[in-house]
Amino acid sequence: STSSAESTPPSSRVIEPSYHQGLSSSVGTVRPVVAPRHHPTRVRLGPGVTPVEVQVRTYDPAATRVRVEAAVFWDGRGRSPIATPNAVADTVLAAGDHTVTLALDMGASPTPGRYALRAEARADSMSAPAYPYVEMRRAVVLPPVRVADGLRVGHVRSYDGTMAEALAAMGAEVVELDSTALATGDLDGLHTVVIDIRAYLDRKDLRAHNDRLLDWVREGGHLVVGYQKLFEWNAGRHHPLWPEDTNPDEGFAPYPLQLGRERVTEQDAPVTVEAPDHPLFVSPHVITDEDWAGWVQERGLYFPSEYDDRYTELVAVGDRGEAPLRSGLLYAEVGAGAYVYSPLVWYRQLDALNPGAWRLFANLVSLPLT
Repeated sequence: STSSAESTPPSSRVIEPSYHQGLSSSVGTVRPVVAPRHHPTRVRLGPGVTPVEVQVRTYDPAATRVRVEAAVFWDGRGRSPIATPNAVADTVLAAGDHTVTLALDMGASPTPGRYALRAEARADSMSAPAYPYVEMRRAVVLPPVRVADGLRVGHVRSYDGTMAEALAAMGAEVVELDSTALATGDLDGLHTVVIDIRAYLDRKDLRAHNDRLLDWVREGGHLVVGYQKLFEWNAGRHHPLWPEDTNPDEGFAPYPLQLGRERVTEQDAPVTVEAPDHPLFVSPHVITDEDWAGWVQERGLYFPSEYDDRYTELVAVGDRGEAPLRSGLLYAEVGAGAYVYSPLVWYRQLDALNPGAWRLFANLVSLPLT
């Protein structure tokens, strides 16, 4: 991976929020690292060498020797250096704006996560002050995960959007579905549609045209639905934002499916895959017990409590000392297509860059092409 615009996912307030700090003087400034047009403060690092461009402005009318270097740090509460070689350039620059390309080597298998990139320039000039000119930018190493080749995913975005950002990073072509697309049911060319968390709360157009999506599934589409809450989902309930809007008596799923209040709060709660040979667990990634490790905060919430026997229970999970909930991942064949409902907190794990959750989610959406 590189920091090119073509290989970097769209911006996301959740995955990689922007911030910067820097020092400048009358002699020089380290400008923000040149990053993709979607998010100019982010740098995507990958295995091996990543070229990183640093813009430097020098003001000295005479040619000045400038040392430019970059180092990568673990990000979080406070930053600590990691054993990554600094990238250094030592060059003579005339007054004006310059672009210096540095080669950052993260090694063969960098640990996925968030990092801080520190770019520094120091001018070797009698007129230059002693301190360097520093700019901090966030960087990220994404899990080495892929979706099926050529996958096109429609996304019904809610207030979150983490799923779409992760899907783009995995290599899917992500198409945001607006009200027109939902109203017309024009989903030609899409292999999968993902409904974001609590989109039935946030998207009145989704509620109004959900039947179009189900028709598309019956014709061969693949629909993946993230967690929702009781009042915005269960049949016959009044919507909390629009009291005049009542959930349809037949519900939003293709077969009856009612949510309960059950949740699994232990992030390392035991998980049992009921059908390990199911296509959702074998392609494009073979899922093992290790892929359920390292989750953050919790496993899932508002698990389905009543559902039709046409749903296949694929995952059972429960807090220690409690009976496992068997509705962590429900799969149903619907006409020529397929439907998946999962109350597991995929969005939280995708945001945390958990490699196993990324692999699992890649499998969920890749089904039509695997």
